Formats: sequence, structure tokens, C-alpha cells
Amino acid sequence: MTPRSSKIALALTLSAALAACSRDEERSGSDSQNGKPSLGKDALDGTKAPPPAYADTKEEGWTTTRYASASGSGGESDRETSEGGGGRFGGHSEALRRGGADMPPPGAPAPEPEALMEDAAPRPAAGPADPAGPGPAIGAAGDGAAPPETANPLKAGEVDDNEKFDEYLAYHQDQAKLLPEGYRLDISERYVLEVTDEKGRTLPNCRIGIAGDDHLLWEGRTDSRGRLGFFPRTVKESEGVKEFQITFQYGDHTTVKDFSREPHGSDEPWKVQLPVAKRTGAVDLDLLFLLDTTGSMGDEIARVQATLLSITDRIRKLEGNPRIRYGMVLYRDLWDEYVTRRFGFTDDVEAFDKALHEVSANGGGDGPEAMNMGLFAAVDQMDWGKESLRLAFLVADASPHMDYTDDVPYPTTLKSAVARGIKIFPTAASGLEPVGSYVYRQIAQFTLARFLFIEYGGSGATHGVEGSYAQNNLDDIVVRIVREELAAFAE
Repeated sequence: MTPRSSKIALALTLSAALAACSRDEERSGSDSQNGKPSLGKDALDGTKAPPPAYADTKEEGWTTTRYASASGSGGESDRETSEGGGGRFGGHSEALRRGGADMPPPGAPAPEPEALMEDAAPRPAAGPADPAGPGPAIGAAGDGAAPPETANPLKAGEVDDNEKFDEYLAYHQDQAKLLPEGYRLDISERYVLEVTDEKGRTLPNCRIGIAGDDHLLWEGRTDSRGRLGFFPRTVKESEGVKEFQITFQYGDHTTVKDFSREPHGSDEPWKVQLPVAKRTGAVDLDLLFLLDTTGSMGDEIARVQATLLSITDRIRKLEGNPRIRYGMVLYRDLWDEYVTRRFGFTDDVEAFDKALHEVSANGGGDGPEAMNMGLFAAVDQMDWGKESLRLAFLVADASPHMDYTDDVPYPTTLKSAVARGIKIFPTAASGLEPVGSYVYRQIAQFTLARFLFIEYGGSGATHGVEGSYAQNNLDDIVVRIVREELAAFAE
């Protein structure tokens, strides 16, 4: 085979693989038409079922996920599974099936080094158990009254760790010991691709597949600015690869280009201009809020609700008349009333506001929470639009449990977020310990988003952020971010 024909064959293979390689989706062989493989499903085709240890039920507009072993019911044998599934709780599952009365909290972690808790702000105590038992089925409903208006808006700081990547990388490497080995992501070799159309306009939602040595290593969709981050050292199969073959697909057009690998990544973006015209018109915006609703959030959940209601009210009045769908995911922990609860994307503003009013905090209590499953629900179980601007805002005050063995580890979900083109903006609430700060900043950096953190009395923890950073009311920051993302998407 000649070098040219080899490249054409690889391009065809990548085009087919771009959509068929998504984890946990059934791979379809290439459908042949005139001898050429056709493009199958991409990462945004459909949603994923939870791992076998979890079960979904629908309740009054919400989809609730509970830990099936805790309720005595297992998942169906033919349930689609996700990476990260494995044994159950390392010896605790039998006690859970007996009701958990004679066991410590499931997956209780080994004592953490004292270094993990240095300089951590005091963590609010988890709220007391509700003497009346579990709340209404939709989660937390209370009486549905509107949260009080906040005379003192939540103040917050923000940082873009990709803009100060060298500073962030030093922090990331120095504090990597905070995480278990399986959760560490080596981002030291970084590439950022920037894609524009024939007129030099940024090209959002361009599908990209990156291959090396005949292996598909990476897939993603460009963000509002036409960018995609690529971190080859987070992929085992990239070891020894010296040249990347990159497939760009926009509409019916496909281009393949070769890029030589550099020892330590590239400080300059890889720029690619495609002979296509950018889609124009009103922007579709999918905006999701991912909320920790465990007891420790009880002291600030009303202020968070008021802030989010202010944000949604202001965003729907933005110029350009974006077509907005709102979605929400709540999460607690495995032994609580629910693990996650999903309110699907809707353009019904009243229905969404009503659902947001009904959120309250309860449960948790052992520090880390089921954030892994919250992120999985937000990224892989919501029906994100293929041509939309996709933004998620996480508000939480605790790190994920990284000792559970049958959930979906968040590094796996981060790669899925890149494949689906979802930016995740974590917002750290009060009491977040250093390991949580590390995780939140990693989530933001990996998805090319920004890390936000709520400040109290002007002296809140900075979560390892060095030097100056932007400060404002939290609602102003979020609305500005959304406005900037919309403007970049449409320009």
C-alpha cells in the first residue's frame, strides 16, 4: 500500500471510529456503501444507563438513581455498564443488603494524611436526619416556597488555569499525592487545537478524532472558541507514538492532517482552517446545574437557589435571543434517599424554576460524597444537543468518594465530557478541603472551563490559586461567562 493510500484508509477508519468508539456504546462495524465505511454514532448519540449496582426510577418529572444493593435489588443482567464498574464496596455490600445497621458508612476511606486537611476551612456539620423520614419523592421538596432574596449576594473568585498553565501545572504536580493512583491524570503534555472556518471564524462543534499508530487515542468537539484540549499522557495507548493523525469533521466535510508530537507538548495552539462555512443563526444553549444536596450544604442552599434563580432570569434576557434549555442534576451519597436525581433539559422556564425551588439539602455526613455519580449523570445521562453550546455549573462543598468500586470514576467522565463537548465550571462552596480543591480545578482545566470559588467576608480560601484572580458576585460571574460563551459561539 502506498503512503497516500495508507493515509486515506486511516482517514476512513477514523471517520467510522469517531462515533463508534464511545465507551459503553455497542460498536457497530463500518456499514459499507460503495466500499466506503459510513459514519456511525458519535458520543452525543443517546445516553448511558447507570452501572449495574444502581437502578433508575422516574418520579414526578425527575429520574432518580439509587444504589440498588442498598435497597436489596440488583441491576438487570442486561443493563449497559460503564467503565469503573467492579466489586461492590469491598466487603460492605452484604451489610448494606441487611440494611446497614451494623456497618460503618459504605466505602469509608482509610485515614487521610494530615497534609490533606491543612489549611482547610472548617466544614459545616451535616444537617440532622429528618425526623419525619425521607422527604418527598422529588427530592427534597419542602413546601416549594421560593428561596428568600439575598440582601448580600454570594461573592466569588474565578481563575482560568489554562491561561496560567505553567503555574497550574506546578500546583497539579506538587499536589498529585492527594489523589489515589488511579485518579491521577498526567496533563504535563498538553496540546490545544484551534479550528476556524474558511473566513477565519471560530468553529464550534467540530468533531475531532486523534489517532496514533493505528489507535484512536482521543475524540472531542470544539468549544465555542473552536478549541479542543488534548492530553496524550492520560491515554496509555499513546506511549511511543511520534506522530498524530487528526481527523476534523464539520457537517459533510472531513479533513485529515498530521502533527508531529513534541516532547513536552506545545505552548502554541495547533491551528487548522477548514474549507467550510460556519453555521449561523440563533444559538441553542443547553445549561445544566449540578448540585451537591447533602446536609453540609444546608446552611447555604437557599442562597445558592436565589443565586441560580437570578442567573436563569438574567440569562433568558440576554441579547441574541438564544434558545435555552435548562437541566439539573442533584447528588448525595450511596446510603441516602437518592444517589442522583435528574431533571431533564427543558425550555419550560416555569417548570424548571419550580424544580429549583423544591431543592433542599439532607444526608451525607462522612465528608466525601457521590460526586462521581453526579458527574456521570450530568455528562452521560442527559440529552445534550448536538449543535448546542453545552455548559454545566457544579456547586458543591466536598470531594468525591474515590474509594467506591462500583461507580464511574470522574477521570473517565471527564474524557466523556471532552468527547461530548461539555464544559464544566466547578464552584467551590464553604469548607472544601484541599483534595476537593484539587479535583475541582482539575475538572475545570481538563474541559477548558474556569474554576469558581465562593468567598465569605472577603477572606475565603483560595484553593491553591496563586497571585491575582477575578472577583465579583457569583451571579454576575456566571452570567458573564455564559454571555462570553454565547458571543464566541455566534461570532
